[in-house]
Parts: sequence; C-alpha cells; structure tokens
Amino acid sequence: MHLTVLPQSWTGSVGIFHNDVTFILQHEMDKAPNFLDDITLLGPRTCYKRPDGTYETIPKNPNIEHAVDLNWVLHHLVHVGATVSAKKLQLCQPEIIVVGRKCTHEGQEPDTGTVEKVLK
Repeated sequence: MHLTVLPQSWTGSVGIFHNDVTFILQHEMDKAPNFLDDITLLGPRTCYKRPDGTYETIPKNPNIEHAVDLNWVLHHLVHVGATVSAKKLQLCQPEIIVVGRKCTHEGQEPDTGTVEKVLK
C-alpha cells in the first residue's frame, strides 16, 4: 500500500507527516523545519537593519543559495514520492503565516486573524 494522501482528521496523520518529512529532510533540518503540516524553508538574510531602525535591501545580493535550497528540498520530496500541493505552495514570500504566527524578516508575532478568532 502506498499512502499518497494523509486522511483528514485522522488522529495520527500529523505525526506521520512530521516524522516522514523529518526523515526526508534530516540533513537540512536547520534550513527546513516543519510545523504540523507545513514545511518552511528559511532563506538568507535580505533586509539589513540600519542604525536608525529602518531596513535596507541590497539589490546586488542575489538569493541564489535560497533557490538551490528550494531545489534540494523539492528534489528530495519528489525522490521519495511525496507531492506538494501547488495551491498551497508559496515561494520566496517576504511574510508567511505558520501555525498562527506571522513570520517576517523582523521576526515572529501572533497573527491578528488567529488572535481575533481565539478571543471570540
């Protein structure tokens, strides 16, 4: 039997996904941690904080190493038969929501939409 889709709301599906992805990406876990059912890939620093608190982006600083890391992760997922949902795939985003947290170059903070839902 080849499991291609994890059953929704099945008690063990999150654990199976987490363990499988951890095994597949074990050599790059510092760059590609997985949270529940999301795989994030941390890119290189692109915004540098100035002494006045604003941020500077250096246009001549290409993200080639990030593209190589993306290729490595996707190649390993495909190599073991995993699939990635094109609808959920987000590449090179300056801001993402992961497990109710907004992640940006400045750090993490609670997502306001998630906080509002919890407070209702």
